[in-house]
Amino acid sequence: VLGFFFSSILTKTPISVRRNLASLAVCTVTRLCEGAPAGDCGGDTLVQRVAETVASVPDNLLDELQDPLAALAKATLGPDAMGHSTALLRALADPGDGACSGLSAVETLGRSVTPMVAVQLVLGIVRLLWSLGAKSNGDNQRLCSSVVLPAIAPTLHNIHRRPYIPRRAKAAAVFSYVYACALLPDGSATLEQQVEIHTEMLAYVEVHHAEALGHGSASGVIEESSWMWLHALLLRALWQASSSCVGGGADGILESSAAVINNHLKAVTTGEPQEVLVTLAAASALAAVAPKLDIDRRARLFVLLWRCHLPRARGVEVRFDVNDDEGLGHWQRNRLEEHYDLHRVDREGLGRTLEWRDTMAVFLVAKWRALASLACLPGLITALGKQPPAEQQAGAPVFEEPWPHRFGLALLAELETLQPPHIAFWAMVVRRVAFPLVFTASVAEDRQREMLHALCSGLRGTILEATGDSSTYMPQGCMAELAATLCDPLLLEAERRLFPPTFCEQSSAESPLTEAVRRLLAVGEVSVGVSRCVVAPLLASLLRPSLHSNQGDSHENPSEAAAAELMVALLLHQEATIPDGAAQYAPNIAAGVVDSDGPGGNGSLAAVCPRACELGRKFGGTPGLTRILTLAALDCLAERSSCDGNPRNERTTLPTLVLATLHGLLAALRRALEHLLRPPSSRRHSPARPPTPMPMSSTHRMQLRAWQAVLVLGAHADRATAKFLVAELFFHLSVTHVPDVREYQELLGCVLCGRFPDLAVEPLLVPALKQFDAAVQVSASLLIIVGYLFRTWAASPKEALRSQPERITALVLATVPYLSHNAAYVRGCAAWAYQEMVSAVGPESFCAHAGGSIDATLIQELQRFQTENRECQKMRGRLKLVFTDFEPGPRSILECLVDRSLVLQDVSESSQQQQQQQQKQQQYEHVFADSEFQPTSTFLSHLKREVAEEMNVLWDRTDPSQYPSYSESWQQLVADAMAAEAMTHGATTGAARVAFSETDALDLMVGGAAGGAAGLQRKFVPPAAPEVAGGGARGATERVVARRMPLVVVASLVDKVPNVAGLSRTCEVFNCEALCVPNLKITKDQVFQSISVSAEKWLPMSEVTKVGLKQHLLELRRQGFSLVGVEQTHSSVPLDSWQFAPSTALVLGAEKEGIDAEVLPLLDACVEIPQAGQLRSLNVHVSGSLVIWEYVRQRRAALAT
Repeated sequence: VLGFFFSSILTKTPISVRRNLASLAVCTVTRLCEGAPAGDCGGDTLVQRVAETVASVPDNLLDELQDPLAALAKATLGPDAMGHSTALLRALADPGDGACSGLSAVETLGRSVTPMVAVQLVLGIVRLLWSLGAKSNGDNQRLCSSVVLPAIAPTLHNIHRRPYIPRRAKAAAVFSYVYACALLPDGSATLEQQVEIHTEMLAYVEVHHAEALGHGSASGVIEESSWMWLHALLLRALWQASSSCVGGGADGILESSAAVINNHLKAVTTGEPQEVLVTLAAASALAAVAPKLDIDRRARLFVLLWRCHLPRARGVEVRFDVNDDEGLGHWQRNRLEEHYDLHRVDREGLGRTLEWRDTMAVFLVAKWRALASLACLPGLITALGKQPPAEQQAGAPVFEEPWPHRFGLALLAELETLQPPHIAFWAMVVRRVAFPLVFTASVAEDRQREMLHALCSGLRGTILEATGDSSTYMPQGCMAELAATLCDPLLLEAERRLFPPTFCEQSSAESPLTEAVRRLLAVGEVSVGVSRCVVAPLLASLLRPSLHSNQGDSHENPSEAAAAELMVALLLHQEATIPDGAAQYAPNIAAGVVDSDGPGGNGSLAAVCPRACELGRKFGGTPGLTRILTLAALDCLAERSSCDGNPRNERTTLPTLVLATLHGLLAALRRALEHLLRPPSSRRHSPARPPTPMPMSSTHRMQLRAWQAVLVLGAHADRATAKFLVAELFFHLSVTHVPDVREYQELLGCVLCGRFPDLAVEPLLVPALKQFDAAVQVSASLLIIVGYLFRTWAASPKEALRSQPERITALVLATVPYLSHNAAYVRGCAAWAYQEMVSAVGPESFCAHAGGSIDATLIQELQRFQTENRECQKMRGRLKLVFTDFEPGPRSILECLVDRSLVLQDVSESSQQQQQQQQKQQQYEHVFADSEFQPTSTFLSHLKREVAEEMNVLWDRTDPSQYPSYSESWQQLVADAMAAEAMTHGATTGAARVAFSETDALDLMVGGAAGGAAGLQRKFVPPAAPEVAGGGARGATERVVARRMPLVVVASLVDKVPNVAGLSRTCEVFNCEALCVPNLKITKDQVFQSISVSAEKWLPMSEVTKVGLKQHLLELRRQGFSLVGVEQTHSSVPLDSWQFAPSTALVLGAEKEGIDAEVLPLLDACVEIPQAGQLRSLNVHVSGSLVIWEYVRQRRAALAT
């Protein structure tokens, strides 16, 4: 089952989730095997099946599954899994046959399998040994030399000298040796030491390769075609080991293969099957050895291989087997892994030629992989220019440019003819060979523009072919290499040179590369993997250190403005991921890249963003990785430029790209704010309209991302940058924003005003404070900045007062009016800031430096009041800790955002999980949830909370003296009413005196009895007396608590604040048992509190989210409540006809949608309010109040009878 999963199911799943699925599958099978009997681990087919299963694991998942595979081997084969695996390997490479008597089951199995099956088993065995020895020490770390080599050495030493050794033993020995040297830790060291074995193996390859080239019988070509991949793998391994290992035999292979290719190019190809196989064998051998030749031979082979094309075999069906010999055996392998896995070739060699359609796939991979290897070596372009005239003329005659530029143009034209996977190797070739030859002064600019247009359009189209439901299969490495080619530095430089802004304006042409990248990023928002392929090479090319200087203005450098547009797009970008419950999946950055040294490799990305790998591990499973990497890279560029050549680490001029990016971000924020202030439906400005978007809407998300980037980059601002940045900041501070967005604005304001007070305080901060009609949030934000400045200046008051007396005076005077602000937290913030500054410098010194411009008596009296008043002291004591802990500097750097943050994969979890997450959040500055960074607590909310707690102390419910309705005179009045009624009742009935509750007495007082207290307004009487520490109410002999109505109002579907507030007031008035709301934080809202008039303080309220509504309703039913919904349905009952149960839970629907269809089946009944008008609907608050009153009316009638 596991083998079928790897070979048939896994390769059809998205690339992003394969690692997790594969790990889960192996772990699941391991758990199943742990409980099953081990059986005969050394016998029959168990070890064979394990080896076949491990061989089916895709090579690109091998590193991820190393530990799970080891656990699987131990669970199935027992503690001696390594010994059983080694025994099977020895049997497979044994030169004997299976007909001998006295053999063990494993030896019989190993000698009786076919050659192709033997290679499959060897692949699985070497992988088993690798996984089992991963965590071992000592000899197990020398698996290649101490385990694999002794098992196969007898066959390798005689592989050429004894031709009678079975093909099964030869293939198993050769492949296990080469694969073990590539996979196992000591493979390289073992490869360098076995000179004698290498000589024997090269001689063996020479003989069999000669047969493959047609130097023997025709049947020999067919027979050897199945093993061309193994010969090429062996040649590449031995040539890479040491040049001394290569004898004349290897040179003979090279010369004979080159001769075959030359003859193939000169002759007219007929497409005969044997000709196709011979050409394929020659090309495979040349591709294996070409990278180890000298530079001149490399250049000749480069042109030779590029000119070589393989014809389709004529007269055969493409799906027919090349070699139909039954003795060869069958190893069925998924073609997506066999021929499309880019990295598998490094360890396992070229794909096998089993069917005729495989010939073209193997040839193209061998050809372009060899060309890519040659292109990565130095000196190739120079050597290409020295090719003889005959080679030059054989290039591409359709182009008129001289050689080798004609050759580069021909390489670019190959894009239209290639497909995955060899297109990835083509990308490496054109980056290193074609780009330097084409985009140079030797080629006409018109031809360069034509090629640049065609290339960018072709690369973009090829990448887009791999996205969408009808996409063609493309490995992630191909997409990454194509994106790296599109974003190559040479191509970027060519676009800047060939498409300057003046040219684009005159010709109405767009910059092809920038436009292609912009479109790919747009596609990346809906297609997985596209954005991550683009971001690494784009950042590596645009932010490379050699490209940037600290001088100049971004507006004078149009190329930087174009690059800044891409940076802004990345900073505001949200890439597509694959959601899976609480997790999300996306390919890793630089996943599958073949050219690790190219612009798409981890090395290039690390050069501009040293923390790229660390950030990838933390945020790799989120949709925000691309913008996080972009912000980190820009932050690194700004930090590096501020410190280069500056021994004191003083900030110098920002790089022009960072400056242009800030301009672009602020322009986007300005457009968003203008859109909110003047929506398209109303062009007129509406001052009363709050310009705040809906939380987590697209506009809110854009503001969050933009202000986070502006904060991090703005913290590096020099004086010139701060001049425009502060002005734009105060424009946004003058209007209200969502609180989390406001937090970043306040932090940036504190940083910039602290560093550049002359640019901010008098020109902007003081005039903003004098706008007394500003919103409460605006005033609070400005005073937070003032408080931070005063706290900083108060640390050295004499120096501050001496250096900037006018500034301090102006700011203090602008703060004084806010001491009378209506909002308590604004008033408290102003009082703390004022007292901090004036007390530090002294009121006398302050007035003296003010130069008589203010009333000294007023300043002294204000300061004395703040100092001596006890309540002011308490408030300042609370706020001191808040302002003392407030450090904008450390909270404005990138580390605060990415290091001190908690990644939450899902925000729609159970209440218990949410509580656990909230406990974790207290340790972090930010959480990353729902694709966004959000502060765990804003400074303004912390300030409001502390002020509110201090204000609550003044009106604490345990202090009866704060309640006028519970004064001594009121208590005496209540006591007299109770005594009078008791006496009247006793005289009438003759019964003993009875105790009356306060409620009964109040009824009498309101009705005019017991002292004639008519006229008292009962609505001022709290439903329960304030609790006094020590028990009882002061002055009362006994307290009776009124029982609540057993009515639970469930308003979890109601989402408008006024409606919830009105319901809370209604529920409190009628003394309901509880009110369920979707979020308890709504009670802190000012609109809620203005409507509820403190009802939430007396009414039990619980939080029941929409997700947990059904579970809560079922719990209420278990407690005995009848579930009644207020909804118009086909079976709803008129309200005046319904008899409520004593214990009822009333379910209210949403304002527009009503009660969800999935909730209706849970209800016992639905009631509707009879209506006679035309609208046929009532506000949910009004409807709920009417139904609540009907319930109360029925309950009162029932109690009265």
